[in-house]
Amino acid sequence: MNTHELSKADMLDILFENRNKSYGAYTLRRQYNGRLWTALFAGLGLAGALLWLATGASAGENKRVAMRNDHDSVVLRTVVIPAKPKPVVIPVQKPAKPALPPKPSVARVKYTNVIHIVDDKKVKTDIIPSQKQLDSVAIAGVTAPGFKPGTLPSTPGLPAGTGLGTGNQGETGPANFVAVERDPQFPGGAEALRRFLSMNLNSPTSLDEGEKKVVQIRFQVDPNGMVSTFQIVTSGGDEFDKEVVRVCRKMPRWIPALQNGVNVPVSYMLPVTFIGGEQ
Repeated sequence: MNTHELSKADMLDILFENRNKSYGAYTLRRQYNGRLWTALFAGLGLAGALLWLATGASAGENKRVAMRNDHDSVVLRTVVIPAKPKPVVIPVQKPAKPALPPKPSVARVKYTNVIHIVDDKKVKTDIIPSQKQLDSVAIAGVTAPGFKPGTLPSTPGLPAGTGLGTGNQGETGPANFVAVERDPQFPGGAEALRRFLSMNLNSPTSLDEGEKKVVQIRFQVDPNGMVSTFQIVTSGGDEFDKEVVRVCRKMPRWIPALQNGVNVPVSYMLPVTFIGGEQ
């Protein structure tokens, strides 16, 4: 390499002057910068891809967790329980007593035992009755027809009698209706029932804000206080109906209804309202 070529040659050519450049070392050194930039960009690209995958997986997991939490979240609202209705008292009208016929008059005869001396023209002839006639009539100041003393004439629709009864015959009309003396009660009253439902009811599905689901259930409170015979009167959907029945089966023993001093079975109607809240 002459002086003119030496001024134009780089350090790599000078270093490999009179050496075997096809061996491989020359080629590696000559292409070093290109491979360095290629490796740098490849590493940055791989790191970016890994970072993107990690970020996307984390976002997907957070989204699934948020969706799962949103699906599993339950918003409870106060269960609306109407005030206990007052017991209904049905007035029973006593049957009207049949009108009695006018009291018949007793046959009587005028009995005269006093003799007055008056003018013949003013004399009123009164026939003195015999003893036999007096036995079948009542003694009075006038003579009038009637029935025999000690008996009563028969009246259509009424049995004949002597009129000597006490008048204490029992009436055969319907007995007076007696309302339930005490309604069945949840232990602790209506407020305790409201707390029990709020603690145990879970909304089976999410409801929009302001959306309502109303379930009315009827069950029987037995004389021993156990609840049984559950019947859905107003359905709020199959899932909501099953949830209300499930919680009602967990109820403790009630205070049974009382009538005439005896515990009696009574049906009870319970409305349950699910209200959607803010998400």
